Amino acid sequence: MPIHSTAKMDALSKVDPSADIGARTVIEPGAEVQRGAKIDEDTIIRAGTLVREDARIGAGCDIAAYYVGQGAMIGDGVKLHQGSSVGDDATIEDAVHVRDNALVGRQASIGERTTLGPRTHVHPFAAVGANVTTGEDVRIENNAVVGDNATFADKAHVAPHALVGDGTRVGENVRIGTDAGLGVVPAATVDKNCTLGHNSRVSGSARLKDGCTLEANAHLDYGAVIEPG
Repeated sequence: MPIHSTAKMDALSKVDPSADIGARTVIEPGAEVQRGAKIDEDTIIRAGTLVREDARIGAGCDIAAYYVGQGAMIGDGVKLHQGSSVGDDATIEDAVHVRDNALVGRQASIGERTTLGPRTHVHPFAAVGANVTTGEDVRIENNAVVGDNATFADKAHVAPHALVGDGTRVGENVRIGTDAGLGVVPAATVDKNCTLGHNSRVSGSARLKDGCTLEANAHLDYGAVIEPG
């Protein structure tokens, strides 16, 4: 596909001739767009950004990430802030904000209108729903699943394969599914509309069912189940 006549590519940028660049899109100096990438109209690719092969970036985006991975799918109106990164084959839906130095891993997915706070890491194969908000330094490990409308305060940690339900509120320094055992982190489940207070902990294989509250500094032991409400 051709590069649109109204696209503006700085002389110090590098754009592969096979890339599809939409109307009024701007490629700043030092940015690189590789073979087969597609960037829709009215998007800005900021200085120093690398857009890998076959990545897709929607309309009206502002991309300051240092890396957009091969085959990554970026929706419309997405903002990737300075120092952020999107892994290969990751999916980011419309109107997502990825703040400074936040990372989205390989084949992870981020739902629409979600905001990932500074230095938040969403690890490979994790799935984060729509309208989720994280604070600073949050970790959502590989294969974890986070439902819609969840919120995470600073330094919350969701272990591999853990499940966090819709509307759950996770406090600062909370750890979900953290019993390592012999190098294995078991999954924990926090169902929808739960509240976890600051510094609380849900051990592996434990479950909070719908509408439960775990107070600050509380610890739900391995395999424990708290019934709804």
